[in-house]
Amino acid sequence: MKKLLTLLMLLVFAVGMVACSSDSDKKDDGDTGKQEEQQNGDDAEKADEEAADNNGEQAEGDAAEVASENKGFQEFIDLLKEKGLEVNGIQEGFGDVPDFKDNINLVISGEDMLPVEIYELEADSENLKHALDKGEVKVVFEGQEGYLPATAKGNYVFLLAEGHPDIETIESIIENDFTGE
Repeated sequence: MKKLLTLLMLLVFAVGMVACSSDSDKKDDGDTGKQEEQQNGDDAEKADEEAADNNGEQAEGDAAEVASENKGFQEFIDLLKEKGLEVNGIQEGFGDVPDFKDNINLVISGEDMLPVEIYELEADSENLKHALDKGEVKVVFEGQEGYLPATAKGNYVFLLAEGHPDIETIESIIENDFTGE
């Protein structure tokens, strides 16, 4: 009886192994296809990143040109450097503030996740008037409108990231030294 029961268990085990092995072969073929798709996706993603990097270099070059041609932007950059802050990058701005003439983002002290956004707005802009009066500026992002805290002086609006380690120095420069002329 024990031999018969053992033989029966071995038979069930063998059938189960055969059934599972044929399923895993199918899954392996599917996985291989998925791996190839993943590899192709990774290659495409790398190509996209390289293109973005190249566009970023171009955008950074264009932004640096905009900054050098805009007296207010250049004044602010010079003031940052005079106060001992390092300007690590000048990038093309996001353009989320309506009625802007020019805008750039500055990477200060290596804080590329917390850029300082600077917008030059039209002198007669309602958004500029609101920023000067209320300390907030209207932004439009992906079709949604809202207001963000902002510092405004002259025709310039500054969006400062709250967690930036040099925020007090930057605010002091805007308030006390920056003329925007």
